[in-house]
Amino acid sequence: PSWCSRDFAMRSFARARARGCAPVRSKGKEASRAPGWMVWKAARRNSTTRTGAAEKDGRGGRQDATGLEGVALLPVSGENWIQANELWDANQGERVLLAFATHFADLTTWEYARVLKMERKKLQEANVKLVFVGIGTVEQAKLFCQACGFQEEDVFCDPTGENYRILGFNRGFAPDADVSGYLKLLAMLAGVGSPGTIPEVLRGYLGDKNAKPWFTEEETLGKLFKSVGVGYQRPFELATVRLQNMVSVLSRWNELSPEDDKLLTQLGGTLAYRGSELVYRFDDRGILVYADVDELIQKVTA
Repeated sequence: PSWCSRDFAMRSFARARARGCAPVRSKGKEASRAPGWMVWKAARRNSTTRTGAAEKDGRGGRQDATGLEGVALLPVSGENWIQANELWDANQGERVLLAFATHFADLTTWEYARVLKMERKKLQEANVKLVFVGIGTVEQAKLFCQACGFQEEDVFCDPTGENYRILGFNRGFAPDADVSGYLKLLAMLAGVGSPGTIPEVLRGYLGDKNAKPWFTEEETLGKLFKSVGVGYQRPFELATVRLQNMVSVLSRWNELSPEDDKLLTQLGGTLAYRGSELVYRFDDRGILVYADVDELIQKVTA
């Protein structure tokens, strides 16, 4: 399980150059002095690629649906592979959110799924199609949906992680090193090759005045946290959510984890399209560092 640095700049730069864009530099000194939640917010903002930025900066990155060429997904509710750019009608201006999570036994995947599940109604009202992709088999995806209450119709599989390589998502710490994926995972949990992870863990304990609460006042835990405050993410609230997810994952680790341990450290990302236009891209840079869903929804529904 993966919830519990120095970035490899040259590796990141080479990978970004290969995709036709330059890496975004974080404001190291300012971030190091900021509270954990501020570092987390800054990391997410700095990792977002917005439409037009590539052209403006002269990087030439592909900013439309042609960037999905070669990306094929296996639906949980079907038997045939589907080309990703056929999941919505770009010519009719339809909108889609493509959330490429990590493997189905990863706590980042469970946490991100929980956030998107809470926002599913808002996406439906805005006519935004939700596509949630995880690394694993159809059987693993079905077990994941049953365990966390996610809609099977929204979930797709990538058994080998090939689509993540096509899209250029971060492969994690020392991807080519001939050592166990579990050892690499432990290093990333400590923040090595996983920028943003430690501040994000701390944010789970310290709370975040700028984030929404996880529990409603009608829930038992919501009533408990209400005594601390209302209208924001209270101290230990997100840590409690992660503990709940960890308990669920640990009891199903053998069934949900990938057979190839190299996929334990493969990171994901999020893409959003209005028609054929890419309006949002976020590449996960570390464990527990995924897209800011509020910003994502604002971009795709604008």
